[in-house]
Amino acid sequence: MVGEEVTRDIAKEMREFMAEKRVPLDPAARRRLSDLGHWRFIEALSQAFPKPTRRLTLHGGTSLHLIWGSPRFSEDLDFLLDRKLQPMISEIIPEIECRMRQSLQSKDPDLYLTLAEKTRAGSNLLNFRATLSSKGHIGNAKIKAEFWLVDEDYLRKYDTRAFESAKHEGIAVTLPQALHAATLESAYADKLVALSGRDYLKPRDLFDLWWIGNRIDPDPATMKDRFLHHATAYSFPDDLPPEQALRRFLEQRDEDIIAMTVPDMKKWLPERLWLNLKSDRFHALISYVRHSVDSIVAEIEKSSNDIVLGCRETHRASAASVRSDQNSSH
Repeated sequence: MVGEEVTRDIAKEMREFMAEKRVPLDPAARRRLSDLGHWRFIEALSQAFPKPTRRLTLHGGTSLHLIWGSPRFSEDLDFLLDRKLQPMISEIIPEIECRMRQSLQSKDPDLYLTLAEKTRAGSNLLNFRATLSSKGHIGNAKIKAEFWLVDEDYLRKYDTRAFESAKHEGIAVTLPQALHAATLESAYADKLVALSGRDYLKPRDLFDLWWIGNRIDPDPATMKDRFLHHATAYSFPDDLPPEQALRRFLEQRDEDIIAMTVPDMKKWLPERLWLNLKSDRFHALISYVRHSVDSIVAEIEKSSNDIVLGCRETHRASAASVRSDQNSSH
């Protein structure tokens, strides 16, 4: 018993000693570790995924950050996946984990990785969680890789850009086969869908819309069609039509949005950019999104009205023809 107590005491002292030698993982280091984990997952997925990869598309905030250079940090890897390939993803996850671990430890033997599936039974979202840690640091970086199941026809009409290599903040990646990522136009439509489909407002959606909008100047008439197509893969609160769900954003007060956006975005943006936006530009950001949403909703409602008017004109013409035929018969 005495020997066991001494052993436990020594083990405790060793853990305390090692903890004192380890350095806490600061936010900047955690972001770099997350970016590294994102790229290694994408690289391993490209190696394990069967050709062609058009049935898989990277989208969402991390796609904007890694592929398009958005300054906003994002934790999650979001993919659109042909639902027919659902069984295959679970089958290749062990290979992805093995490839990630080998790649990470070839650069830094002290890096440790775990990857586990967290998909709920019957869910349309395949959910995987990776944790990266280092022997020399206290804390870790957590990564979610999520695959939203869609029909193959949906993906055919979803605009993407193929990429085989990329360099992001010192991390260079060359993929064994090209993967597809959402174009900025597709990403913009996705963010409109996110804005309308959530039960709560995520300020990062507003930032992404503003950031993309400053690069592509989306046309409301064209974006309307893209938004309506992207919306077909999702459901909306209270079973509202997508344009009505999107209009809910316009009902929120700027003051309330600002109160939520300023503190939330601090953890997702570089400090200098956040301070710049915090001073006076968050109002301009929200004003831009409000104008964009209003323009697109107006385009959808105009199209709906045109359809109704067209149906009425067709009905009137048909009724007039019937009356003419009746008069002729008399």
